[in-house]
Amino acid sequence: MNRKEVRTARMYEAFDSFVSVDTWHTMHPADEERFFCALRTVVTNPDFDPNRLGYYMDCKRDQGEPALKNLTEDAYNKARDHYVMAACMVKGFLQATC
Repeated sequence: MNRKEVRTARMYEAFDSFVSVDTWHTMHPADEERFFCALRTVVTNPDFDPNRLGYYMDCKRDQGEPALKNLTEDAYNKARDHYVMAACMVKGFLQATC
């Protein structure tokens, strides 16, 4: 991996504090706030890709992150897809208006 790839991969670590909370998938206002606070730190980075966020979450789940691993496959996929879509919408909005 070259330096840019390492920096890009590390960017998604901004979401670790979000996905490590047991309630991350509930879409509770506190969980949404944690997500959007993390998103704010990376969404303007030209290398940020919402789909890679989903991949990052999948990798964290495969590595055994309890808050991700303890969900059924359906519940996990539904929540992951919700947040990937939210990131897509925010990034698209910013690109269209800035």
